[in-house]
Amino acid sequence: MDEKNVNPRREFLKTTVKGGIVLGIGITSVGSALSSCSAGSKAAGMSKMKMGFDQAPLPYAYDALENVIDAKTMEIHYSKHAAGYAKNLKDAVAAENVGSASLEEVLANITKYSVKMRNNAGGHYNHEMFWRSMRAKQGNNKAEGEIGNKISSVLSEHSSVMPPGTASEAAGPGYIPTTTKT
Repeated sequence: MDEKNVNPRREFLKTTVKGGIVLGIGITSVGSALSSCSAGSKAAGMSKMKMGFDQAPLPYAYDALENVIDAKTMEIHYSKHAAGYAKNLKDAVAAENVGSASLEEVLANITKYSVKMRNNAGGHYNHEMFWRSMRAKQGNNKAEGEIGNKISSVLSEHSSVMPPGTASEAAGPGYIPTTTKT
């Protein structure tokens, strides 16, 4: 395809969908991940997933992902959209007297809370994972070893789900729970 004819939005969406798939590979299930976090587990990578109710500073500059996501999109997504989830979550936390519960504990017991709490706690948590799952390009950026093999396997298995040039490219990131076959 001619470089001038590349649709930046389409390329962003394709990359975001693939990133969502990759992000989902590392989480066996959202419920068990939340339980692991709230129990203070040191399971592989889970201690890094602990999040608060405040929006964490973006771990890179808005333009750090410029080859994939433009700086203005990152700025709006972080400072407006995701910040809205954090603000509304803090309002819900105050209104519903959550006390000393962590975000992971709230999510693990989400049915006890209002729709406002559910929507904003989930939106905040997802965005905090989203920011942490990306970084500026370093080296060849290819995952290696067992996780690299799993990513390649999942992407090849699901390539027919998102044929190029279809509306399915705009589905957005998601989580694909994986299970270990015994």
